Amino acid sequence: MADQNRLRQVLHNFMGNAKKFVSKNGNIHIEVSILESLMQFSIYNDGPHLTDDVWIKFHRDKSEINRNGSGLGLAISAQILSMHKSEYGIHNKENGAEFYFMLPITE
Repeated sequence: MADQNRLRQVLHNFMGNAKKFVSKNGNIHIEVSILESLMQFSIYNDGPHLTDDVWIKFHRDKSEINRNGSGLGLAISAQILSMHKSEYGIHNKENGAEFYFMLPITE
C-alpha cells in the first residue's frame, strides 16, 4: 500500500537529479528489482560523489550553485519515503552515485 502520486514525485525527483547532474557524456542507469519481499528502485548516474547532506532542506553543493532548483526536492523525497517506512539512501560508486529506495511487496 503506497501513495502512488507521492512515489511518482520521488521517482520524478530522482530521475530529474540524475539527468541534471550526470557528467558530460556520462551514463544514467535505472533499475527496478525484486529482493525477496521488497521492490527496489535505483537510479545511477556518472557524476560527483554525494554525502547524506543532500537530504537536508536547501542543501546546495558548490557545484550546484548555478543550476536550477530550490534544494528541496531530495528533502521532500526523504519525507515521502520516511512516511512509507522505506529504506532509502545513496551509494557512491567508482564513477558516480546511486540513489535507491525499497518498498515491501504486498499481495
